[in-house]
Amino acid sequence: DVVFSAAVFHHLKNPIKVLRGLRKLMNPGGVIVIRTLDDQLSLSHPDPECLVDEIFELSERIPGMSNRHHAREIYHQLWKTGFREQKTFLGFIDTAGKTIEERRSVYKNNFEWRPNYIRRAMESFPKLSQELQLDLEWLENALEELEMMFESEDYFHMEPIVVAVGQKK
Repeated sequence: DVVFSAAVFHHLKNPIKVLRGLRKLMNPGGVIVIRTLDDQLSLSHPDPECLVDEIFELSERIPGMSNRHHAREIYHQLWKTGFREQKTFLGFIDTAGKTIEERRSVYKNNFEWRPNYIRRAMESFPKLSQELQLDLEWLENALEELEMMFESEDYFHMEPIVVAVGQKK
């Protein structure tokens, strides 16, 4: 058995319940491979206004946002669900030496989608709509500035790729 998941578990309300269910379906010796993320492991420079940090902080406050710290939780979640044999691997995607198209792709994959969460929250939580509208306007302006930063060859951004592997004994 092999179970593979990429960029899913940080969206789940109860990843431990899902892991328990998957483990029950697996044969002894089966392996689960989970690729996940953690915004706070990202690096950006130069970023004199700490724009990236502010975008991440705003993202954490948005109702309904996925768990942007999941990578630090996956070892515990696998352990708690019976996966005692584990390995964790850390890799990175960065902008160093990349073409403008590749740099834009890194930006799009990690930032461009974030306003969508605010728009959904505005629909789901009408009482917060006014506050969320201000957040949306700030975020859209910040993302325009960040996109220009990504297009500059001297700007460096690095984001983690965390892969956790657990084996059922």
